[in-house]
Amino acid sequence: MKLLNFLFLNFTFSLVFSLSKLEQPPYEGYRLVKIDERRPAFWVPFEVIEVLSRSELNFMDVTDHQIVDASLTPASSAIPTAPVHQDIVEPLIQKIEKKYYKEKLIELTSFINRYYTSYGVESAEWVFNLVTEISNNRSDITVSKFSHSWPQPSVIARIQGTKTDELVILGAHQDSIAPGMPEESAPGADDDGSGTTALFEIFRILIEADFKPEYTLEFQWYAAEEVGLLGSQAIAEYYQSQRKSVRAMMQLDMIGYNEVESTVAIITDFTSPQLNAFNRLLVEEYLEIGWTDTSCGYGCSDHASWNKYGYPSSFPFEAQPGNTTPHGHSPNDIIDYISLEHAKEFVKLGLSFAIELSHE
Repeated sequence: MKLLNFLFLNFTFSLVFSLSKLEQPPYEGYRLVKIDERRPAFWVPFEVIEVLSRSELNFMDVTDHQIVDASLTPASSAIPTAPVHQDIVEPLIQKIEKKYYKEKLIELTSFINRYYTSYGVESAEWVFNLVTEISNNRSDITVSKFSHSWPQPSVIARIQGTKTDELVILGAHQDSIAPGMPEESAPGADDDGSGTTALFEIFRILIEADFKPEYTLEFQWYAAEEVGLLGSQAIAEYYQSQRKSVRAMMQLDMIGYNEVESTVAIITDFTSPQLNAFNRLLVEEYLEIGWTDTSCGYGCSDHASWNKYGYPSSFPFEAQPGNTTPHGHSPNDIIDYISLEHAKEFVKLGLSFAIELSHE
């Protein structure tokens, strides 16, 4: 099947490549796709998007995000040279509850799928309601839906900073995909239920500790990542248009599989070298496992959207590509293959990232 998909894609690309410079789709339903930073985008039928989304080829659907001027992005504050807030981080790491994490991951994966035009609408409502409940009516917290042109909204929880509106962002994508969309099973436990649930746990710990960031802290659960990073592109483009400054962004996508190796894979392409250096220090300071530098190629997760618009982003991954879960984008991406201990290490990383970077 992979060979047939590969041949089909190459045939399709050869047919549509000559259309790459059009600004409007040549036919109804066509989408503008980019698979490499150095190559032009090209128009394809939506059916090709569905094939791409289930393949191992990374891509971005740039139909609605064709014009990017990263020079318009506001400058951000410098990244620290070392972790200095151990007095806050270390006690809160002790508050991580694997039981809570597992319970929420079970609930999240109970939806038939979280596809962006199908059951993902219902699951997004569940995410919104849960995050609203966790926020505990704090006056400095807002939970909102970011609406898109498709049915599934993204969800954003914002903790207002005590000193600045400059943002520290933790992201994960809430949608899932497998063959047979929009109706078949796609539990998406690792991709990306694992990261989505990690954000719940980090948010819960900070709220229960009555944590007050100096920089404004946002948790973002993206819609429609699996079909070309649509949700995160829309948000990053909007933030740039609003002249929002982002100090740092971390994407948590697939953090629960460690059957081949137990490491934090630091993705070094299409990410911020300064943030990557700081994340390595966080791993060394707070985690029980080490780090490994690696790459994942163009458009492999939502950090790429922020990088595209000139914002400093990072992407710590569950393992080096090739050692990650073999169950992604299938009905077999279930909680049975999730290591709670491995996921816990990434919760530590996200928690320390949020705390260290939201303070001077």
